[in-house]
Amino acid sequence: MKYNLKSPFIKFGIKSGRSKNITKHVLISFLYKVGSIIVSFLFIPLTINLLDTENYGIWLTLSSFITWFSFFDIGLGNGLRNKFSEAKAVGNTVLAKAYVSSAYYTIGSVSIICMVIFWVVNYFIDWAQVFNTNPLKQKELFILLPIVFSFFCVQLVAKLITTIYTADQHHSMQAKVNFLSSFLSLIAIWLLPQFVKGSLLIFGSIFSILPVVFLFGLNIFAFSTKYRDFKPSFKLCKKEYLKDIFGLGFTFFIIQIAGIILYSTDNFIISQIFNPNEVVPYNIAYKYFGISSMILSLIASPFWSSFTNAF
Repeated sequence: MKYNLKSPFIKFGIKSGRSKNITKHVLISFLYKVGSIIVSFLFIPLTINLLDTENYGIWLTLSSFITWFSFFDIGLGNGLRNKFSEAKAVGNTVLAKAYVSSAYYTIGSVSIICMVIFWVVNYFIDWAQVFNTNPLKQKELFILLPIVFSFFCVQLVAKLITTIYTADQHHSMQAKVNFLSSFLSLIAIWLLPQFVKGSLLIFGSIFSILPVVFLFGLNIFAFSTKYRDFKPSFKLCKKEYLKDIFGLGFTFFIIQIAGIILYSTDNFIISQIFNPNEVVPYNIAYKYFGISSMILSLIASPFWSSFTNAF
C-alpha cells in the first residue's frame, strides 16, 4: 500500500526538490486564486450599489483601456525573470543585482516619461466621447484618468518585486499579492459608503492607490530582508545589462502586445458599439470563462522559472 501511494508521485517526478517546490506553490496559488475569484464576484454587487451599472461599465472599460499600456515595460519584466533566475542559479549575486537595478531604473524612467506625456495629452481628449458616455462625466473623467494612469505606471515598477520572487522559485507570490491587494480594495469599497457618497472618481482612486501601497510595502520588506543583496543600485544600471534583459524581453514584448489586443479590447469595443451598461454582463460572463485559462496558467507558469534554473 505504501508503494502504491508513492508511485504516482515518483512517476510524475514529484520526488525531486524542484518538482516538490512547483507542486507546493501550484497548490498555494490555487487557494489564493480561488480567493481572488470569490473577491472579484463580491466586488460586482458592492460596486454596482456604490456606483450604478453605467459607472461600473465605464470603470471596466477604463480599466481595460489602461491595461493596454502594460507594454510600457517593453518586455523587461519577463526578461528580468529569466536573467535573474539564471544569474542566481550560478551564484553570481552581482550580476543578478545588476539585472534588477537595470530593470527598475529603466522601467521607472519610461514610466515617468509616459506619465508626463499623458498629463499633457489629457487636456486635449474628450474622455466622455472615448468611453461613449454622458458628456457631463467629462470633468470627472478628466481628473480620474491621470490618477489611474499615474498609479498604473508606478505599479509597473513596484510589481517587479513579484517577478523577482517568481524567478527565485517562489511561484505563488504573484497570486498572493493579487489576492491580498484585491481583498484590501474590497474592504475599502465596502467601508466607503459609510464615510462618503460613492463616486467613480473616489472609487477609481482607491482601487488604483491601494495595490501600489501594498506593493511598495512588499518592496521595502523584500529588499530589507530576503533580497537585501539584490537591492537596486543606480551605479549598476548599465547598458550591457539592459541589453541582456531587453534582448530576451523584446520577444515577450511582441507577445504582450498580441495578448493586450486579444484580451483587453473587448470592453472598449462593446462600450463603443453599444454603451457602458452592456460591458457589465459581458464582464461577468468573461470571469466564468476565464477560470479555465486561469487554471492552465496556474499549472504551467511555475515551470518557466524552474526550467531556467535547472538549465
